[in-house]
Amino acid sequence: MSSFSYENLEQFFEEADRAWNEYTEAAKRCLLEWERRRPLLSEKIAVLKARIGSNLKEIEELRVKADLGIIDEEKAQRKIDTLSEETANMIRELETTWLTFERNVYKAILHTRRIGLPPDISKEDIESKLKDLESSFKRGIIGSKDVFDELKRLLDEQLSLI
Repeated sequence: MSSFSYENLEQFFEEADRAWNEYTEAAKRCLLEWERRRPLLSEKIAVLKARIGSNLKEIEELRVKADLGIIDEEKAQRKIDTLSEETANMIRELETTWLTFERNVYKAILHTRRIGLPPDISKEDIESKLKDLESSFKRGIIGSKDVFDELKRLLDEQLSLI
């Protein structure tokens, strides 16, 4: 007869229970921290998108006014150069922030589901974010095709979890 110990079997399950309890507590702490920080990131993204859009519009207006002779071309070009540099920096910051945000949204959905809670985002919310992403890319607010593709992939993955 085998010397199989039932006590060892119970220890394996107790160890699994402890690990699961530790995971759920860590996941809850993480999700609470995410809920605290998410609005700040979301606001930063919105502000950057608005400022970039405003700069792009101003650049276009300056070009038109210079072409029509309404303002001095050299003066307009200096302002365009300044705005273009500022806009490029903001686009890089937006892309980095937006990627960080969507990666964390994905992780939050994943961990929320794992611990048996309903996600706090809907399919419609994610579909709306996909439309906003498309619009932002077409308008030049997102400058990199690679970043656009990565954001689209992340949003598609979020949809797959809902």
